[in-house]
Amino acid sequence: MQEKWMEKRDYADFRKWGEALHCSPFLARLLRNRVTTIEEAKAFLYASPEDLGDAVYYRFGDSKAEQAAKAYWQRIKGCE
Repeated sequence: MQEKWMEKRDYADFRKWGEALHCSPFLARLLRNRVTTIEEAKAFLYASPEDLGDAVYYRFGDSKAEQAAKAYWQRIKGCE
């Protein structure tokens, strides 16, 4: 005998989260798996670069192309 599995969904909570966060109920459900409050979800979704601290976004490699890209990036950012 095969059993049919049903997923129980509580749409009311996810709709409320979705409205508060301006996102879909599906995304709200995913966020709910990660955080416990709407305030934590807002901090997660709308984090600024300052919130990340000393994050390194990209490390240039040792190849000539990577070093040329690094030099170009430093030149346009004025970091020479």
